[in-house]
Amino acid sequence: MTHEGAVFLGVVAAVLIVQTLLLLVVFLHLRRLTRRWIRLADDLQQRVVPLLDRLNRLLEDSQANVRRITNDAAELVHLLRLNGQKFDRLLTEATDRLRLQVIHLDRLVTGALASLEDAVTELRKAILEPVRTAAALVRGVKTGLEFLRGRNRMPERRREAEDEGLFV
Repeated sequence: MTHEGAVFLGVVAAVLIVQTLLLLVVFLHLRRLTRRWIRLADDLQQRVVPLLDRLNRLLEDSQANVRRITNDAAELVHLLRLNGQKFDRLLTEATDRLRLQVIHLDRLVTGALASLEDAVTELRKAILEPVRTAAALVRGVKTGLEFLRGRNRMPERRREAEDEGLFV
């Protein structure tokens, strides 16, 4: 056997020993837990058996009352089911009505917003067009006055040079 094989065999043996020890620890722990559960089950049995005996006698003594309570509970469940169905119908109807009202309200709001938008557009046209016209008139008057004052008068040579650039 080679040295590497011996080392590998030693590692495998060590791992098996560790695994065996872990399994032994798990086994011991499970055995201790099993004993504890057995003690708890015995204790529970000692306490529950007398209670079950008393409960059995009590049930035998009160069988008529239990039958009446069961019948009342069945009737109550039946009434609750009927009332639940009525409530479901009422809730469905109210939801449908609410949905229709919301649709109607949405149409009203949409119409109102469209009308408001149209009114704003018309108001804008009614205000801006006269303002633009007045601004153009003021610019025209201003330009005319400046022309008459001679501010825009150019020397003859300069005017001819500018005019030449206009012809193609």
